[in-house]
Amino acid sequence: MSWPDERFIRGTLSTIRALVKAAAITRTALILVGPALGQTGFADSRLYAAEHSHVLRKRRLSDPSSQFQRRLDRLDPLPAPPAAGAP
Repeated sequence: MSWPDERFIRGTLSTIRALVKAAAITRTALILVGPALGQTGFADSRLYAAEHSHVLRKRRLSDPSSQFQRRLDRLDPLPAPPAAGAP
């Protein structure tokens, strides 16, 4: 909740008018309609997740060890040691 007097009223298109009237809402109200409002069991949006990136937003990893590992991964690998007994 973001306002002290904020209220949530759930209804259908056929019941919302009566529910709002019974709640004595006479000023501005935001009414959201759609099947997604009743859905449960889905993952939250990853849009603002640190590891999400797109053309205008670079990936941000919050774990310093992950950032260090990414830097290491960009380095050229060390040459393999010579085989035992090789000249």
